[in-house]
Amino acid sequence: ANELTGASYAIVDGLDGRAHYFDIGARFTQGLEAGDMIEIKLRSPGATKMDRTIAAIASEHHGLYSRKKHRDFDPSASEHHLDAFERRVETLRKARLVETFTRGSVDVREDFLERVDRHFEKLARQSPTIIRKLERRDFEQQITARGETWLDHQLAGTATEPLGVSGLGSEVRDAMNRRMETHRERGLVRDPGATSLTQSQLKSLQHESMGLAGKDIEAQTGLRYKAMEGGQSFSGSFKRTYETTHAKYAIIESGLHFSLVPWKHGLERLRQRQVQLAMSPGMDISWTRGRSRGLSI
Repeated sequence: ANELTGASYAIVDGLDGRAHYFDIGARFTQGLEAGDMIEIKLRSPGATKMDRTIAAIASEHHGLYSRKKHRDFDPSASEHHLDAFERRVETLRKARLVETFTRGSVDVREDFLERVDRHFEKLARQSPTIIRKLERRDFEQQITARGETWLDHQLAGTATEPLGVSGLGSEVRDAMNRRMETHRERGLVRDPGATSLTQSQLKSLQHESMGLAGKDIEAQTGLRYKAMEGGQSFSGSFKRTYETTHAKYAIIESGLHFSLVPWKHGLERLRQRQVQLAMSPGMDISWTRGRSRGLSI
């Protein structure tokens, strides 16, 4: 940190095998520690391609944008792609650049892009980068950990960062190989020649993580965890969240029981409200509020 100006700096050991230096401005860095797995990128000083897409979709729907309208606009959009837009919309909502309308929709005004340009140009001067924490455990802990880890997303191909042949990239490759051996020993992976995880195997790890979080919450609260199976549903009130070394969950309570769903920005609007969860035979969890369809996980 620069004590005279209050500016902060970060040196990041990159997956490409190189060290990277970032000016993170006057960002408050409490909770960011050496060894944390993070994603860091430069903040756009104005409207992004995502913002222009949001504006284009809203222009075709009387100034309204929603996940459903985006899916209708681009049927090929993946859930991961829609999740990214959901996070962007939440950022815009917190900055009061869009307003909550109803049933998951936000109101996008005609001068939206001009207002976004002004807001983020000012913000980029104060805080030039965006930092997202990915994992609090080092590689050695991840190799033998129960449940889902950052390494598992690398193995399943959902993380797309290119790995270098030296430095941290080489360390990650070695850790991925050892993580696969752990999965073989535990019976998750039965093919001795497999070098990657399937989406089904990743979902199994994600649900194992929820089960472990459920046991922790049971011990802390005395409530009973309701683990859902394919075809089951659960209704309750979203009151709080629970964070682990890798993930964050929304706790849905009903009487003396509770269930969990991976936390998403869209759920914040439903605190203290009734939410219905449902699990498909393919282990996908969806939530609904009233009659409107929500997010799929």
